[in-house]
Amino acid sequence: LAAASAAVRQLRDVQAELPGSGQQVHALLALFHGMPVHAELRRAIDEAIDDAGEVRDSAATQLSELRGAIRQMGAAIRRELTTIIQRKGDALASRTINRRAERLVLQVVAKQRHRVPGVVRDVSGSGQTLFVEPKEVEASNTKLRQLVKREEALVQTVLKRLSLRVGEPKTADELRLLSQSITALDLAAARARYAAKLGARPVVFGDVKRDGLALPQLYHPLLLWRAAGADPNASA
Repeated sequence: LAAASAAVRQLRDVQAELPGSGQQVHALLALFHGMPVHAELRRAIDEAIDDAGEVRDSAATQLSELRGAIRQMGAAIRRELTTIIQRKGDALASRTINRRAERLVLQVVAKQRHRVPGVVRDVSGSGQTLFVEPKEVEASNTKLRQLVKREEALVQTVLKRLSLRVGEPKTADELRLLSQSITALDLAAARARYAAKLGARPVVFGDVKRDGLALPQLYHPLLLWRAAGADPNASA
């Protein structure tokens, strides 16, 4: 929806700035003729989903508070694990805090297992390293996982609500057509950029029956790339 809106706006700007491009721009604008803008749906999506595709804190009641609690709990667990690392670093295979079975753990040298009491959540391929959840953070890890589960449930509720709106038969059909129009515009733009890079021009036919057909300057694009010593697959 945002791409279509931006495309139409840019095409109209080009049409206003370059009067001679009217026919070509009109053909591209025709791709979007009669397409509904779905302003309310777009607004609902923008309010719930950020630019990175993540559900916003404001998209559901308690989501912001829940995420704050998750950050605080995660930070507290990391502080406790950091303390253990400082006290028992020589028993560890690495001073890095890892995640196993959705819980924060430490890498403990197998022979030093007795020095870090807790639950073994994973074992390295060699068997020399154990991923241990120290007993000091077991309860906190459990609480953190519960909070994360609640967050995931809220996020799924938001996504389901939006999906139901997008999936309504009439809306889905309109969005499918809109996607096809955007794809057609993207392809037209790609062909234009490629032609401009090659210095290509459209072929204009005269009276073929009267004059015959002669294309003395017709080249396959790959031959032009080869002559220029360039890679046609390289980005511009």
